[in-house]
Amino acid sequence: MKSDKLILSVLEWLEVRGLKLFFAVLVLLVAGDVFVPKEEGAFPGHTWAGFYAFFGFAASLLITAVAKGLSKLFIHKEEDYYD
Repeated sequence: MKSDKLILSVLEWLEVRGLKLFFAVLVLLVAGDVFVPKEEGAFPGHTWAGFYAFFGFAASLLITAVAKGLSKLFIHKEEDYYD
């Protein structure tokens, strides 16, 4: 079908160029944050350029590490557990 071929070609294009495009957009958004005027925030970090990008990235790393630790603690079984 034509639609299947179109979807596959779009997915192939995204696989090759999509990641570069994604990171380019991220860099542009953080760089654009430098030029947006900042008002007073609740604490000094709110006025830093790229604060929310850094905060979101750090939070995602933290939640991943906590989830991995919890899964090892509660879900992980020894190699011969089912024998």
